[in-house]
Amino acid sequence: MAVGATLGPHNSWPEFSGNYALQDDPLPGLHGGVKFQYMSRPMLGFETSVLYTQIGWKEAFQTGEVYKRKIDALEWQLVTHFAMGKGWLRGIFDAGPYLRFFLNEKNLGPESLPQYSMDFDNNVQYGLLAGAGLSTRLGKVILQCTGHFHLGLTNFFDSDIDVFFTSADRAVGASASILIPFGGDVN
Repeated sequence: MAVGATLGPHNSWPEFSGNYALQDDPLPGLHGGVKFQYMSRPMLGFETSVLYTQIGWKEAFQTGEVYKRKIDALEWQLVTHFAMGKGWLRGIFDAGPYLRFFLNEKNLGPESLPQYSMDFDNNVQYGLLAGAGLSTRLGKVILQCTGHFHLGLTNFFDSDIDVFFTSADRAVGASASILIPFGGDVN
């Protein structure tokens, strides 16, 4: 078993489709929090994390104005953790679900169209994530560096309205984690 901290940057954007498909750009944000790892086999286990995360999107207009929607959220992840190889450097792969609770949001920029002032219909989001990276030991500390992709399965806005059919979140990013083993050896 091991416990530690994780931190990293990511870019998020929603996948919008419908009568008004946004031409949105990724919005940079950060995520960070605590991570717990349990390895049931030398190369197989699970990790769970509780993270503060920033998501959202931005849209640039031909007039030069920019609209941004920023969301702060609390995210819980539970992933199956695979480790490959032996020695001081190992490949790792994680996959599993996440659950996200919105804490607050900010609308920045012009709100000339009705969809810019729409409230979210779903303040709880869920989805799948997958990541790959490297893990190494530095003395008794485990250092992990991973890249990841989030695929939201929940719409921000109800799909029965006339504006959007889908409005699900997507994100790519990187994480650095430091884990401290306790209660036995973590491979």
